Amino acid sequence: MSEKYTRKDFFYTDPAAYDNRVKLPIENFIASCWNPILLNYLEKEIKDGITVADLGCGTFIHTKHMGMAARVYAVDINREMLDYGMPKIETIKEKVTVLCESGTKTSIPSDSCNLVWIDGLSEFINLSDLFIEVRRILKKDGKFIILYPNLLHPENIIVVAYYWFLNRDGKKYRTIYEFKKTGIANGFGLIDFQSTAVFIYLPGFIQKYLLGLWGFMTKLYQPFQKKFPIGNNIICTFVKR
Repeated sequence: MSEKYTRKDFFYTDPAAYDNRVKLPIENFIASCWNPILLNYLEKEIKDGITVADLGCGTFIHTKHMGMAARVYAVDINREMLDYGMPKIETIKEKVTVLCESGTKTSIPSDSCNLVWIDGLSEFINLSDLFIEVRRILKKDGKFIILYPNLLHPENIIVVAYYWFLNRDGKKYRTIYEFKKTGIANGFGLIDFQSTAVFIYLPGFIQKYLLGLWGFMTKLYQPFQKKFPIGNNIICTFVKR
């Protein structure tokens, strides 16, 4: 169930298709739920004078909104994604250090960042390795904000079952409980989390007829997300103790 912009091992091969995926009804719905939340986080947390690391930055979708920071490390292992996205950060390029390297083994100096931001990386790597690297580069009391796919979302459960049936490795879908446990084990405290976007996957040709239903499902369940999050993604804010 990999998208057309990835290989079977989930390495992204088509940056333009990746950026344009929001034209699909289901992706557009997800974006309509999450983009306002993510932009609010960026506006609230990216303050004048801080240093930010955007790990797994891809085509700089979020990096371009980090202009208030004094310095930004934008890290991704995929050179093609970085090259394609460079025009997006043209106006803030003097602040951005672009690093083509693994998000779990960066060349960012230790204890140098006030904030680490991640969207779309944790599902491809070992979670403990990620927390270890984030702890290394964060200053004391620095924040770690991460968006990741929720194992308890209806579609994600189907995807996991699909790969299990085929006996193939797939993306790593995780729960808030696993993230909290791993964070605590690596010296982090969970401050807060949010989850949203509830839907059931169906073939593309009928997705556009389901947008209203998905919106209703999401709104109806939203008050219960804090108790039992089943949104397609979860965003967590950790602090380095």
